[in-house]
Amino acid sequence: DAEMQDFLQSETDNSFSNEVLRSIVEHSVFALQNTVAVLRPDSTKKNIPDLLAEGFPATVVSVNDNFLEDARDIALLKIEETRLPALRLGSGETLAVGKRTFILGFPATAELNQNSILEATFTQGVVSAIKQSAHQDFKVFQTDAKVSEGSSGGPLFDDRGLVAGIITFQTDEMSRTQGDNFAFALPIEIIQEGAQTKDVLPYEGSYGTLFRKGFDYFALKRCDKALDAFRLAIGESNRVFVSEKYLAAYFKKCDEWKKSGISLDTPFDEWRGKTQMLGSPFLYLFGISLILFGIFGAAIVWLLRQVHREEHEIAFLEDRLKMDEMRLRKYQTEVTSPEHFQQHKTPHNKELTSHRREHKKIV
Repeated sequence: DAEMQDFLQSETDNSFSNEVLRSIVEHSVFALQNTVAVLRPDSTKKNIPDLLAEGFPATVVSVNDNFLEDARDIALLKIEETRLPALRLGSGETLAVGKRTFILGFPATAELNQNSILEATFTQGVVSAIKQSAHQDFKVFQTDAKVSEGSSGGPLFDDRGLVAGIITFQTDEMSRTQGDNFAFALPIEIIQEGAQTKDVLPYEGSYGTLFRKGFDYFALKRCDKALDAFRLAIGESNRVFVSEKYLAAYFKKCDEWKKSGISLDTPFDEWRGKTQMLGSPFLYLFGISLILFGIFGAAIVWLLRQVHREEHEIAFLEDRLKMDEMRLRKYQTEVTSPEHFQQHKTPHNKELTSHRREHKKIV
């Protein structure tokens, strides 16, 4: 036992183990019958054989039988179903040491009873290391997220919720007994390359588009549009993958927001929501600004009214001045006319003649 443990400690690259496994595979004859199926999430069966019998028959589109040599342990399956929920693919380049990761899988160790087989396990951690494959041709991501046997093939998400890798293996049994438990994921680019060789192009269907749009509206608290998008997504979904129970919490939350006036469904609601996001100091500043604007507006209105009144007075005075000027011109015209001069000349001459006569008498 001591010699065996010493040998296992020194066999760091597993070269001897791989050689033994390769030899066994090459010199062995297997009589295996494979039945590949994808379990139905709405199944009520209690055991694996019944679940497999009721599952979606799956066709193996491609499988890498040379995974011991190139470490690309992946396969591509196909089921004859449409309008399925899907995960959006990202890139392994977005992962770096220290970045958060999330893993979705079906580990056997998480099964509490036969009724929990179809319930996925969701764990999180960080990228603890980025290693190179045996042939230095792609990266392998090491994460400390909890992963147990049975989760191989599960997606590794980045912090944006995009699939950046696929869980493939974990630390060996001896390391796990010593508390060193890590999971390793292949980059999603390997899966994309394998799909492209079979002319399989990933795209987002109407279900995913509507579902994501609903979450975008929900994040903005625009409940009317969010609930409309969720209802359309449910209508577009495959009925096997029931979405109502997952969306029930969002419908309930929107009802609470609408009753409390938090939902932002009108332009006024959106404006109110934006002011609330800016916080109380902004509201105080905005209130003071409104008061100052009101005072300034009232002063402007008063000045405009004064100017308008003075303009009326000036116009009235100008009209009076024009009328006076017209009267003066008319009077001057009458005074300087020959008729006016002749009319006033005779009485005056008679009076002068009378005075002269009296003067002569006195003399």
